[in-house]
Amino acid sequence: MRPRDASVIDLLVVLALPVLLVLSACGGSQPDRTAGPATSATLPATERQTITWDGQSRTYLLHRPAGQAPGRRPPLVIVLHGASVTAEQTERYYRWDPLADASGFVVAYPQGINNAWNAGSCCGDAPNRGTDDIGFINAVMTDASERTDADPSRRYLTGVSNGAMMTVRYQCQRPEQLAAIGSVAGTFTSPCDQPPPVPFIAIHGVDDQVVSFAQSSNTAEAGSRMRLPAVEMVARFLAADRCHDPVTRSAGPVHTQTASCDPGLDVEVITIDGAGHQWPGATIDGARLAMDGPRNQPSKAIDATAELWSFFAAHPPSPTGR
Repeated sequence: MRPRDASVIDLLVVLALPVLLVLSACGGSQPDRTAGPATSATLPATERQTITWDGQSRTYLLHRPAGQAPGRRPPLVIVLHGASVTAEQTERYYRWDPLADASGFVVAYPQGINNAWNAGSCCGDAPNRGTDDIGFINAVMTDASERTDADPSRRYLTGVSNGAMMTVRYQCQRPEQLAAIGSVAGTFTSPCDQPPPVPFIAIHGVDDQVVSFAQSSNTAEAGSRMRLPAVEMVARFLAADRCHDPVTRSAGPVHTQTASCDPGLDVEVITIDGAGHQWPGATIDGARLAMDGPRNQPSKAIDATAELWSFFAAHPPSPTGR
């Protein structure tokens, strides 16, 4: 080979190296199962996992906290996207990963079929499909726990809109699986007159016209269009946790209600004046902002992700059980 040829090749290698490093950092590849046990230091921060459930190939994103200590069993947070939103967008918009890295918990982002969950009467074609999303979410919990050695007694489930509807439906049908749950802009869209007791946090915009906080023309108590006002969902969890003497503190447009409940149980409700159907504190791309419209832009009054994790972290499993 002539010296000039060697120089050209060397230059191409140097130019290609940054691209290879960027591609590696994106987490697109799976861990090498033949190279011995993988550690958090050798795995990409977020991986796409595939499992078979109900005869279908289903996926979810799995984010491992940076620098996970060997032998430590981290908590697991599962975040459910809203209708028409993907798992990838949910990971990007709501910024759970940096908080997971700082606080040492695992995050899983399941993907609904056609970007929707079968939460009862909502959403899209999900109710007609009759997909067993309850079973799929449970399978994601099990798979994510096995892959990360997450603590099975510290599992937390949350979601937004259709994902929040799916969260409360899961709690109704799979009691005692979760240490706490959270709803953002959600409510019951399937029958659940007496939800099992669980620590519960709800975050809702007072001006939400998609999932109304109070009774409105968009709410229905039963039937194929069932969609309770969110305030009724809150009332059912207050009753389940045997809460009393609610207290509300306000800071500008933000109103936070807490109550005295049975030991190990709490209900916290954060409402935001002027906020529509959105995830407060989210960072949304321009195309999605345009799709959601001016009424439903993310409120900057609070960071819903931080509020949810603060509530979850304060509610490890009750030592006496529930």
